[in-house]
Amino acid sequence: MMTRIPQTQMTTVIKNSCCSSVHVKNLNFWQRCKSFSDLKSTVNVPSTAVVTPFPPLTDPVPDLPTPIYSTAKEEHQMTQITVLPNGLKVASENRFGQFCTVGVLIDSGPRYEVAYPSGISHFLEKLAFNSTRTFESKDKIMLKLEKHGGICDCQASRDTFVYAASAERNGLRTVTQILGEIVLRPQITEEELGLARQTIEFELESLSNRPEQEPLLMDLIHAAAYRDNTLGLPKICPEGNISKIDRNILFTYLKNHYTPSRMVVAGVGIEHKALVDAVQEFFVTEKPIWKQNTDLVLPERGSNFVDKSIAQYTGGFILEECNVPVYAGPSGLPELSHIVVALEGCSHQDPDFIAMCVLNMMMGGGGSFSAGGPGKGMYTRLYTNVLNRYHWLYSATAYNHAYSDTGLFCIHASSTPTHVREMVEVVVHEFVAMAGPISESELARAKKQLQSMLLMNLEQRPVVFEDIGRQVLATGSRKRPEYFIQAIEEINKEDINRVARRLLRSPPSVVARGEVSNVPSISDIQAGLLDSQGRLPGSRNRLSLFR
Repeated sequence: MMTRIPQTQMTTVIKNSCCSSVHVKNLNFWQRCKSFSDLKSTVNVPSTAVVTPFPPLTDPVPDLPTPIYSTAKEEHQMTQITVLPNGLKVASENRFGQFCTVGVLIDSGPRYEVAYPSGISHFLEKLAFNSTRTFESKDKIMLKLEKHGGICDCQASRDTFVYAASAERNGLRTVTQILGEIVLRPQITEEELGLARQTIEFELESLSNRPEQEPLLMDLIHAAAYRDNTLGLPKICPEGNISKIDRNILFTYLKNHYTPSRMVVAGVGIEHKALVDAVQEFFVTEKPIWKQNTDLVLPERGSNFVDKSIAQYTGGFILEECNVPVYAGPSGLPELSHIVVALEGCSHQDPDFIAMCVLNMMMGGGGSFSAGGPGKGMYTRLYTNVLNRYHWLYSATAYNHAYSDTGLFCIHASSTPTHVREMVEVVVHEFVAMAGPISESELARAKKQLQSMLLMNLEQRPVVFEDIGRQVLATGSRKRPEYFIQAIEEINKEDINRVARRLLRSPPSVVARGEVSNVPSISDIQAGLLDSQGRLPGSRNRLSLFR
């Protein structure tokens, strides 16, 4: 018989049964927790199990080599120089690190090619690190270098040729052997010569199709400044000379210019005695290839074909009317015309050299679209007085080229073709203003910027190598960075005004490229440089900022 249970009673029964079930479950949970808590905790207790064959970190690892720590002691910062009996100089500085940089610097370059077809240095640069008497191909040299983590490079400037390689310190002998082979015993096969010709032809075609004009303009301004002599000879091989330069001409040039008295072997990050021993073996004991095979050189050209003349600054005017290529893509840059105005500077051994470098930093400059702040030179004169003022100027940069017997101080600027004349007026005015008032802040900024640039560059091992090599090649010794830091600090406003007046006394050199039919004559430019306000004949008293 079924009995109806009231809803309130049923609810009470269900609730009581649920509570009873929950109570049992909670009881079981706390009983388990209590049993776990009775166990002894192992948190923060060191394990005694052996998990690695190495000793604990508290004990030293056995059989490790003795560590070598970097030091700033004076004896570890000295440049050691040895002159070998044949006149070859060896210079080195032992710096901390696993890698070293070793190279050969040679008193050679385009300025010495007056008795040869211009372009020899361009060819030698492309032929570097190819087959030699010991290494049958370029690949063999690269494989040998790569065993020591090495890389190599070759660069030619107007008066110096540099072959260099960086590798691990234990590869010093291998690196020196390779340098000795590529400098004194290259094969220069017809196949390699043909590839070099193709490379140079491609470079010439590429230069004519690139918007960047600096390589061409620097060649032209030197040609204008030193007409038909020394530094005015072209660095870029003329197209007509590509087929004229052959093996015999190259080996004749090497025989006369790659001599021990014109060389310095420099190294950074190695022991000096080890470098001297390696140089003695591969540069002195083993003879050059042109001494082993005299048929490689032209018989009628001896040592008298080495140009020892001093550079003669002439000044000059070169205009190249052409269409300068524009940048591809949506760059927003129009077709530009370029102008370079240069004056005779000073050599790197001149007492005014440091003051000229400070003046160059004070002028500074760059491109209108250069990113950066004060560290990029945004407070230099060519930014504040030129690029920030004239919207039609797209770049303005000062350069200071210093050589052993002369120098060239120039300003390169670019603008749209419609403002070429105004661009020249602005550049001439800035040259004249260099001899005017100078604020304390801009002089201090230029000095600090030059000092910081010097020190930051010398943190790089290859830069130290080149600094040592170039100084020893030029003077036979090396001045420490501290000397230059102090010399920069001592420059004052009178020094800057003096070197500026010295520059303005020289006749100008002018190069223009692009649509340059409106460039003023060189006589007008010279008259503007002699004017106290820097005004060209027939120019307006004040340039418009908005034309």
